[in-house]
Amino acid sequence: MSDIISQASYNRPQLGLKPQKFYFIVPMFPDVTFSVQEANIPAVTLGVASYDNPMQDVQLPGEKLHYQPLQLRLMVDEQLKTYIELYGWMRRFAFPNGHPDLSTAALATARLRPGDDVSMPMSDVSLVPLDSNNNPIVQFTFRGAFPIALGELKFDTTEEGQSYLYLDVEFAYTYMTIDAAG
Repeated sequence: MSDIISQASYNRPQLGLKPQKFYFIVPMFPDVTFSVQEANIPAVTLGVASYDNPMQDVQLPGEKLHYQPLQLRLMVDEQLKTYIELYGWMRRFAFPNGHPDLSTAALATARLRPGDDVSMPMSDVSLVPLDSNNNPIVQFTFRGAFPIALGELKFDTTEEGQSYLYLDVEFAYTYMTIDAAG
């Protein structure tokens, strides 16, 4: 990451980064990759240590980074594959010691094989912004990610015209890295 930062040049004009040029990677669920409509780079904050001083309290940098959840908006496919995959992924966490729900069908949905560790199926997921020529710039990788929230799917017969369902998803993760794209 330090190489990426040291290579940045602030002395020349830069083109603005376009927010609609990116792709998202979930290795466990390749179908999710193609349905992402919106994604964010979550906020990161550094804790602050404070100690008392007779004149004023002194603030010093803390030791922990705090990461906000990774949020995505997905277009729901006609067979609901994306929703079913993400729901199955979340459901596996609810039964850490095994459960009849961890069946062959559940393993197939997660593209896991019998014998794989299904008790804690966390995955690295990545967001890759693209430049104006559609070339990857950097890769934001969210290590040890897992879904923590699936938004509602609202079916509505009063909706006019052709519209599609979208699904909001939140991921928790251990930490984020920024690497050269490639």
